[in-house]
Amino acid sequence: MKIIQLNIYGYGQFHHTEIMLDSPSFQVIYGENEAGKSTIMSFIQSILFGFPQKVQQEKRYEPKHVNAYGGSLVAETVQHGRVKIERLPGKAGSGVTVYFENGETGGADVLQQLLSYFDKTVYQSIYSFDIHGIQQVSKVGAEDLGKFLLSSGLLGTDAVLQTELSLSKKQEQLFKPNGKKPEINAALTALKDIHTEVMKAKQHLEPYSDLINEKEAAEQSLREITERKRELEADAKRIGEIVEALPLFHEEAALKDELDKAQSHFPSNGLKRMEELEGRESPLRSEYMALKTIIREQTEAIEQVPAEERILECKEEIERLRGEYSAWEMKRAQYGQTRTKLEETESRIHEEKKRLFSHEIDNRTILDLNTGAAVKEEIREIVGKHQHLQQKKHLLDQQFERVKENLEESENRLSDYAERMLEEEERRQLEERVRYLEDVQRASLDKKKLSEEHRAVQTDIRKQKDAVEKNNSRLKGLGVFFALIILLCTGWLLSEELWLIAAVLLSLGLAGFFILMKNSKSDTSFLEHLEKKEKELKEQLDAADNDSDTTSDMETAKGILWKDEQIRRSYELEEVVFKQSERAYDRTVSSFDDWEKEYYTADQQARRAFEALHMDSSFSPLSLPDLLQSAANLQNDILAFRQAEKKAAELSADLTAYEKKVASLAQSFEIEGTACSSLLDGLLKALKDSEENKRMRETAAAKRAEAEDKLKKIDAEIGLLEEKKNELLSLAGACDTEEFWEKAKEAEHLAAVKQKASWIQQQLKTKQHLLAHEPLDFSKDYTAEKARCEQELIAAADTENQLKKKLAELTVHIKSMEESGVYSDLKQKAALQKEEVKQLARQWAVLAAARHMLNQTVEYSRSVRLPSLLQQAESFFSRLTNERYVKVFLPENEQTITVERKDGTRFAAHELSQATAEQLYIGIRLALSCHISTSEAMPLLIDDGFVNFDRERTGRVMDLLRELSEHHQILFFTCQEHLLKLFHESEILDLEKKKRAAGLSPHS
Repeated sequence: MKIIQLNIYGYGQFHHTEIMLDSPSFQVIYGENEAGKSTIMSFIQSILFGFPQKVQQEKRYEPKHVNAYGGSLVAETVQHGRVKIERLPGKAGSGVTVYFENGETGGADVLQQLLSYFDKTVYQSIYSFDIHGIQQVSKVGAEDLGKFLLSSGLLGTDAVLQTELSLSKKQEQLFKPNGKKPEINAALTALKDIHTEVMKAKQHLEPYSDLINEKEAAEQSLREITERKRELEADAKRIGEIVEALPLFHEEAALKDELDKAQSHFPSNGLKRMEELEGRESPLRSEYMALKTIIREQTEAIEQVPAEERILECKEEIERLRGEYSAWEMKRAQYGQTRTKLEETESRIHEEKKRLFSHEIDNRTILDLNTGAAVKEEIREIVGKHQHLQQKKHLLDQQFERVKENLEESENRLSDYAERMLEEEERRQLEERVRYLEDVQRASLDKKKLSEEHRAVQTDIRKQKDAVEKNNSRLKGLGVFFALIILLCTGWLLSEELWLIAAVLLSLGLAGFFILMKNSKSDTSFLEHLEKKEKELKEQLDAADNDSDTTSDMETAKGILWKDEQIRRSYELEEVVFKQSERAYDRTVSSFDDWEKEYYTADQQARRAFEALHMDSSFSPLSLPDLLQSAANLQNDILAFRQAEKKAAELSADLTAYEKKVASLAQSFEIEGTACSSLLDGLLKALKDSEENKRMRETAAAKRAEAEDKLKKIDAEIGLLEEKKNELLSLAGACDTEEFWEKAKEAEHLAAVKQKASWIQQQLKTKQHLLAHEPLDFSKDYTAEKARCEQELIAAADTENQLKKKLAELTVHIKSMEESGVYSDLKQKAALQKEEVKQLARQWAVLAAARHMLNQTVEYSRSVRLPSLLQQAESFFSRLTNERYVKVFLPENEQTITVERKDGTRFAAHELSQATAEQLYIGIRLALSCHISTSEAMPLLIDDGFVNFDRERTGRVMDLLRELSEHHQILFFTCQEHLLKLFHESEILDLEKKKRAAGLSPHS
């Protein structure tokens, strides 16, 4: 994955900013402090993995000046090509969207797949590191440096080291082998002291042991008497049950004697078998009589039903006609519908002709009308033009009203401005008044100078008057002289008929006269100017004494002039607007002329279309599609009318043929009727009656035959039952049925005795456990034996009560002794202390197990993952140290890293110099990023990670990074200007220049 573009909507100091990464393999992002490097680095991680939550300590970079938050980035991927990842604020990744080149989109699950299911923490630990991670090398103690580097090789961070140190510290806080302050050590010491105090307190209680022994002896005796009591209770219960069961045992013996004496040869279940045979014989004899009746009745029924065979021979023809009847009805309905449709279609055709055509027109002409696709397309174009022209007309009307309104408004404003403007003479007077007042104001400052100037002007006026008088007298003499000469010459030329020369000479004379008059007037105008100036100076001198009113008058006049100037400027601007409105008005009028020409052309096309359809052009051109469709529908109706006429004729022929067949068959069987349906119903009824009679005869004959067969079977069954009854009488030794019933009663009595004996045996089965110890002896007195057991049981109960009483007294005595001293308190305290030690021991065991599992995981990674990773790290470390160190390996049974110098000397991690340790850390981190294989090579983010390196070491790091950039994009953030010399200009993105180009403050 290579990031090629960042679009920041709002993030930190950036908003609405687009950043192009022109060098997709190795991009250097340069900027001074607070230029936004960390903001861009955080923005990339936030777009890929989500914005930091508010509960997290990580900065969220929420913008201060805009509401937008988030942005997008564009990246080149191996699997999907160019993708755009956009993230906006949302819950649980709902704000992220991935856009593909083919137009498809995806969500957070697709983005996770692109990122190889890395989260932000894993990405930062593998593909992102800065100066803080490198400076951590200097902060780690010498004894833990090897573990720190090993942890960096496993996870990219010191998480393993920190977790192992935390677990070790917590264990030591709980227990140390030779410690005193840890919690378990202190608790064991306290438990030992308490146990010593308990033993001392126990020595002061000498009678206590005797009482304990006596109590134990009493408890033993109580257990023995209790056991004896249980045995006596069991014997008494067994003997009592034997006494209760003795009557059953005696009755069982008596029943056995009675059964042994009785003898019976009555057949098994004889009575039941006889009852069954008689029960079966009785319904058979009743059924025998019923069958005889049925045979007689069915014979009579057969003789009463008549037989009609002639109509049955025509059954197929009648059935065929009945099958065709539904088709006939359907055709009749179709015929009616067709006739109705014909009438409706004919009426519709007439109405449409009347509506569409203003003159009579035949169907053939209508069918010949061209309503094809070409005509539809032509009409569609005509309608489109008319619609366009109507819309254009509507727009022109609106435009005309708008332009007219603007023109009128502009004209009204011009009139208003003209009314409010000062007249030219009034304005000139005001301007002169202002100049005069300004001169007065200036004159008031130097009245003496003004008086001298006034006197000088008066002197000039006198001189100018003298000069003008002299000049006028001289010019008059010259004018008279030249006039006489020109008149004489002109007269002579005219007399010689030299008209052209005379005209030229006369023109020259007139021109000279005008020049002389102009010079005279110029002198006079200068004199007027001097007189005017003299008048102004005099007024200024006169007004010098009234200077207090001069300032207010001047300000008032200036205000009026300023206001008039503003109105004049507005008037000039409005004149421009008025001219523009006039031009717009002229253009609108011209557009109306163009529209009229277009409308005429379109109207001619519409008229030709109406003529082609033989329709009146009074219809609106916009109705042409509907009219064409109506014509096409009319053609379809005419064609449908012709088809319906043909179909009606065919249906009429089929109906007539069917009705003739039905009428002919009905007449042959003398069935009367007029309608086809009634005739067919008569035929079907006659056929049904004949079939019913035939069925009745056949049914009666079948019932008679069935009854005769059943009669034969019942007769055989009755004979068989008689034989079985005789066999039972023979087995019972009886001559007749009465003797059989007497012997049956005797057999029932013996069966009752057997049943009672069986019941008693079932009852005694529950008493068999009473005979487990000894067989039943009817000569023994079980009642006396029961009384003896009960007396022994009473004696045992008395002994038990005495022992319980004694045991209770001993318990109370011992308890009072325990409660009277410190012994009981010390025992309780010892128990509580033991429980506390157990709890602490369990906590220590949990920590020990966690630490063991962590070490096992590290050891597994040492043996499986790290060898190949360290092989890559060894190559990087060798290049970074300029081949001074050649090997990096893991010592056996140690969680550290060892390196070997070129001369064969080996160094533990804590023995390396600070710069060399940092080079080893960088080699391991870069090897880890290369070692993690994913489908998309993730970009490496490095933030000023090499500020502690000299120029030579920095150059070697950059060479290594440039080599890695062939597989991973490198984004190198730096504020070190001297590093820019190591890169090509196309690889450098200067944030300061970009901000200046965008018109932003460099540190905004």
